Amino acid sequence: MDLYANWTEFTSPWDTLIDCILLNEGYPNASHTLCKVSTAFGVLMGYIFPFIGTFDIIGNCIVAIIFFNSMIQYNKQFIFLGILAIADIGIVIFVGWFRLFPTFGLPYISSGTIYYFMSTKTSMGCKVFTFFQAFFCTLRGNIFILLAIDRFVLINKPLIYNKLSKYFNWLLILIIFILTIIIVLPLTILSDITQVRQLSVCWFLDNSNYLLIHQALFSNTCPIQLSLVTLFDLFFSIKVIKWARKLQKISRPSTTSISSTSSTSTSTSSSELNISLIITMFILQIIAFLFSLPNSIVYLISLTVNFQIVNSEYVRLLVITSNMSWNLIFLQSSFNIFIYYYRIKKFNYILKQLIHCHYNQKSIKQNTSITNP
Repeated sequence: MDLYANWTEFTSPWDTLIDCILLNEGYPNASHTLCKVSTAFGVLMGYIFPFIGTFDIIGNCIVAIIFFNSMIQYNKQFIFLGILAIADIGIVIFVGWFRLFPTFGLPYISSGTIYYFMSTKTSMGCKVFTFFQAFFCTLRGNIFILLAIDRFVLINKPLIYNKLSKYFNWLLILIIFILTIIIVLPLTILSDITQVRQLSVCWFLDNSNYLLIHQALFSNTCPIQLSLVTLFDLFFSIKVIKWARKLQKISRPSTTSISSTSSTSTSTSSSELNISLIITMFILQIIAFLFSLPNSIVYLISLTVNFQIVNSEYVRLLVITSNMSWNLIFLQSSFNIFIYYYRIKKFNYILKQLIHCHYNQKSIKQNTSITNP
């Protein structure tokens, strides 16, 4: 207790333990709610997150390799999905493995003896950490916007879409990277080790709400970008349904010549592939929006709170809930590989080939070790 009372940083190794300790020792102001929430958070970060975080990195590495190495030539959107996988890897590394796990997970499973606070060691460390966390989070939201624009062109101007080269898409990605850096720079420049409730924390030097609103809306879980894309998807889903019905009519057998039938069937199969990919993008984006919603809501609520004067129990509850909800985003990004596996036939085929090759190599090594002891 003395160590906790004399701690000088906003985050301590006992954040997931202290509420239950105070409750067990009979402190009158101890909170049953905080004890349960902090324990759930400690278990989540200490015992469950390592599996989610590891699978997230492995799954998205496989996704990025397949899209960049084997699928770029089939559809332009696969370039964007590869970049999205890289953004998801960056988020789980910087938010999950570099911040939440050593700050909350390790202290919980070690009873507060093992911990590491990366962002509060030096001023430069605070800025670098803020930049990379904000960069990958913002990049993720901006890639969803780019995917929506790509779908818009595909639905409304398919002839123009087919004429666009992959180099044009790389140019769009470069623009998105530059835009992301511009969005992130104010957060990075104005972040430093400062005092909140007389405790050290890596936070913003500017006391106005501008940076908080900027971070809450355009970075972190990117509610503005994801909300715009969701509205876009709902609006254009009607057009996609009409497009699909039109294709069904075209694909019906007719009494035209063989060459005409062959040409029509080729065009129809190409359009059906585009519709399937558009529906996959709908599913991917809607799931991303729903899983990021809790974190966005909690963070937006925190904008209305003055952390200097509000009750400390309420502050802790907001901080823990906000940090806990990041796991929904890690979980969502780790399951993207399954969406691609079930929705994209070429991805399904390549992934099966990789698994098949891996097991063949493993069996060959085992047979070699048996025959050559």
